[in-house]
Order: sequence, then structure tokens, then C-alpha cells
Amino acid sequence: MREQNSHTFSRILQGLLGLGCCLAASHCVIKKTTSFESYGLTTVQIQMDSENLSQLNSTIWAKRPVNATIKVTGEEIPVVLNYAGKSTLDAFKKSYQVEILDGRKFQGRTSFRLSSQAIDPTALRSQVGFAVYQELGLPSPTAQPVSLYLDKDFQGLYQLIETVDEEFFALEGTPITALYKAKYSNASFDIASANNLDEGLTVRYGPEGYTDVKFLIEHINALPDPEALAKVESILDIDNFMTYTAATVLLKNWDGFVNNFFLFRRKADKKFGFAPWDLDRVYEPEPTRRPYEPDKSLWGYNRISQKLLQVEPYRKRYLDTLQQSFQQIPLSRIFELIDQHINSQASAFAADRVLSARGNSIQAQGQVMKDVASVWHKQIQTELTNKLEEYP
Repeated sequence: MREQNSHTFSRILQGLLGLGCCLAASHCVIKKTTSFESYGLTTVQIQMDSENLSQLNSTIWAKRPVNATIKVTGEEIPVVLNYAGKSTLDAFKKSYQVEILDGRKFQGRTSFRLSSQAIDPTALRSQVGFAVYQELGLPSPTAQPVSLYLDKDFQGLYQLIETVDEEFFALEGTPITALYKAKYSNASFDIASANNLDEGLTVRYGPEGYTDVKFLIEHINALPDPEALAKVESILDIDNFMTYTAATVLLKNWDGFVNNFFLFRRKADKKFGFAPWDLDRVYEPEPTRRPYEPDKSLWGYNRISQKLLQVEPYRKRYLDTLQQSFQQIPLSRIFELIDQHINSQASAFAADRVLSARGNSIQAQGQVMKDVASVWHKQIQTELTNKLEEYP
């Protein structure tokens, strides 16, 4: 199903839409052109009148939507769009959320995210990260690089990413009853957070409150009590959680344990699961951002992993899951994914005045990712080998 949907989304990207980044010249350096150079990627264009452009740029932090038209291969599609994200709203290149108007759908989708990846100087991390989550069998959006224009002004290299919403899960063949987005690094699942869940989770679909999440938190924090364990098993997809945690550890995605993930609840069995989002910190070299910590980095950093993995059978099961993840996605596969995306978007990266500033090259940035991944994999795998000897 995931592979089929990935192909579906690629068709959408190639025949559907495009969107501008940095819609005012005062916010970024743009390149005038008399033709639409694709730089080897899907070329997308946005058209917007001056009044809507002015409104968009005067309400940056309010994220107020405005009307626009997307034009691809001669077809004009009416949309509304607004600025998206949190920490990148003051960046030169901003991200955008696109909603298609008039009840129209393309391959079952009505919304998309156009991501500037402003934090990521490689422009590679989301593509590599989402691919790893997908290959490990987790629900994960597809990201594709595009060459973006506002009218005839080249805006740069962007990632067009599926929105994670009820439509996304319906296309996955997994209808949901609830969807929450982790935010502000406050989605820790500890008891203290139970009374202030709106500070760490935003309701994106389903109930107005957090009753089901509070139920999960209450019983997670009562572990290893046998009754609590039975309750947790009834409401949490433990295989999904362990695979998500293993993939997040594998990718050194320190920002994905208490922030930047989706918590969904399946309709069929009423169990919670995890899906990734916003992977611009994957294999990040910044040493202050969750560096390797012996006997800590292996397990993840939220209350669910802390409590659930105290239960010995689950601790051993998680270690096996982590080992299988490293076997399925070895370092050579990470390098292959990095090289694949370098080759596909090198020309667009070089033409992007922000990404290529100060002589940066995508090849050099990709090597930074490889260097970080090499050290990280060695550290985790050494500790994993030691732990597996403790739990044969």
C-alpha cells in the first residue's frame, strides 16, 4: 500500500501543483528568468495578485491564508495557501501549506506542504529520513524536490511533502478516529503533562479533548504494574511504537521523540500509533543537540520508552527490533539514499541562491551527513551488541 501510494503521490507532483517560497523579494534573493528551467526536477509555478501577496507578507506570524492559482502543464488550479511551520517563519525561505479549493481532489488529496527545509543546509534530510521510515514499514509521507517559481521568478529548491491528515491515512488503508501533532518539545507522555496536553499536542482530527491520550499516559506511567500493562497493550500498537523508536534512533532524529511526530488512533482496533514529521534534524552534526549518551541514546527520550522498556520482555523485543532495523537499513543504504538525492537535485541546489550561499555545495553537505551517520551508527551498534549479550 505504501509503495502504491508513493507512486500515486509522485504522479500528483508531476501533474498537479507547485508553489512559491519566499513570496516577497525582500525576504529572499530570487533569480529572474524568461523561461522555466527545471534543473532536472518537476517545475511548479504559483500565480498571485499583488493584493493577496501583500496580505500574505503582512500577516506572516498569523499564517493567514490567501487565494492563489497553481499552474502546471497548462492547468490552473485554485488554492488557498498560508505560511507554515514555527521556527522558520522568519527565515528567508518559508514553508507553505496548500489547500485545494472547490472540493476538488487529485488522487484523493486536497492538501500539501511545500517545505523550504530552512534549517537543513543539505536539502537532503527529509527525503532520506522519510525513505527510512517507509522502508521500515511505518506510515510516512512522501517528499519530492521541486524547482519553484513565483510567476517567472525562480524561488529555489523546495520539498513537496504529503500532508499527514485523515486523507493520508485513508490512502494508507488505515482509517483513523483521532490525530494529534506533537509540538514545542512538550509531548513527553509523563504524568505532569497529562493536565496540560494542549501544550504538547495539537488535535488535528477527531475529538475536541484528550481523554484517550490521558488514558494512555495514566497507564504508561503505572508500568510495570500488570493491570496497567494490559491496558497499554489494549490501546498502543507496541510494534509500531518500537519500530518508530528504532527508526528515530537509527536516524539520530533527536527532534522526533517529544516533538515533530503524529500520534494517530486507528479506527479498526482503537490503538495508537506514531508517524514521523519534519525531519530536518536527521544526522545533524550540532553537538549540543542530543549527542550520543551511553545507555541513553539507545532507548529514545520519552516516557513511553522509559516505562515500557522497563518490562523485560519488551526490552528484549525492542533490542531485537533495533537490530533488525540496522540490518535492514545498513550504513551503505543511508549512503545510497544520500547519493541518490544529491544526484537528482544538484543543479537546483546550485541555482538556489540561499542554499548555495558562500560556495556551499550539495556534495559537501551530503558528506557532512555521511560523516555524522558513520560515527552515530558505530556508537549505537557497539552499545546494541553489548545490550544483546545482556538479554540473549
